[in-house]
Amino acid sequence: MLIVHRSSCCDVCLDPYSWQDESTLKEPYAIPCGHIFCKECLERTATSTCPLCRKRFSRDSIKKLHMDAPPANDDSEIVQKLILAWDDELEVVNVLEEVEQWLQRTESSALLQLKKVQADFQKFKRRKADDRFRIKRLESSLMHLQRSNEYDRGREADTIEGLET
Repeated sequence: MLIVHRSSCCDVCLDPYSWQDESTLKEPYAIPCGHIFCKECLERTATSTCPLCRKRFSRDSIKKLHMDAPPANDDSEIVQKLILAWDDELEVVNVLEEVEQWLQRTESSALLQLKKVQADFQKFKRRKADDRFRIKRLESSLMHLQRSNEYDRGREADTIEGLET
């Protein structure tokens, strides 16, 4: 399946593709070489050759592509802000806060599942740190018990030796 981004435009006339008009002249059409143009530009070509790669095509092989209308809220704006702010650390922080707010108001099931996985990961990360601390403490206790045991054996051996003499 071929997907045309809603912000795409015709490579010949540079007009954005339309999905609202009754006219099909500005809707995207693909030709066999894979390039996409508006119907108006394809009809204006004198020869049946691709305006970009110059490969020949037959007029009956042109396929209309369908586009979905953009959603009511365009969240790609946040990504654009992040890209533009990349060199300014303070601005990046502001954009990341905006992303966090966007994540909080987005309630898709995939996002909720991702948040749960992230929370579980943080929980396991804390548990791993706690377990490492417990292991260190147990190793220390074990070493202390081994030393005590060696010391007690040494005293016991001295006592037995003292009794034998």
